[in-house]
Amino acid sequence: MLPGRPQGASEPDTVEAWWRLLWTDAGLALHAAVYVWAATRFAPGLALDVGCEYGFGAALLALVNPRLQVLALDSDREALTCAVRLHPGVPAAYVEGDARALPLADGSLSGLCLVNLLHLTVEPERVLLECRRVVDVGAPVIIALPRSGSETAKAECLFGLAREVLGSIHVPQAIAVAAPSLPRRTFDLREQALILAECHRA
Repeated sequence: MLPGRPQGASEPDTVEAWWRLLWTDAGLALHAAVYVWAATRFAPGLALDVGCEYGFGAALLALVNPRLQVLALDSDREALTCAVRLHPGVPAAYVEGDARALPLADGSLSGLCLVNLLHLTVEPERVLLECRRVVDVGAPVIIALPRSGSETAKAECLFGLAREVLGSIHVPQAIAVAAPSLPRRTFDLREQALILAECHRA
């Protein structure tokens, strides 16, 4: 359940319902926008959300781009159990696992999300090497990190590491996203508490 939702309230099961719910909160809207934007960057195929927690991002990937087969991975079994319960109608599979040893074949993914996770890992280089291994050549790896105080310098170091491991990195200044029945919205990322990067395996 999203924070602030009354107990017993039904969870949204369409893109429109998710977007309307998330759109009203600036922080949640940006988080949702990252996943909606990512979904439009991924080619049809298998996509992975690493560190999915309660599955909201994976649900948006699956609902926005039905040509994706979405896997949502987390090391927290309780969070995954909650994700399955929260998103019964969403075509995503929830998998318990470690970002340092992804249970996937080499080059099997058309896209991968690491949203608000890399700065929390104890072995970020190992995580990035696993990302490189499982994505197809040229497939995007979307990384989002917090931008606040000392976190900004850490994010810059992690993006430098991502460039070394993955081969290329693009940090957009803004992203524009839209959802059905809602207006297109542009997020100026220079003014947000989040830094976003699109990396590609060379």
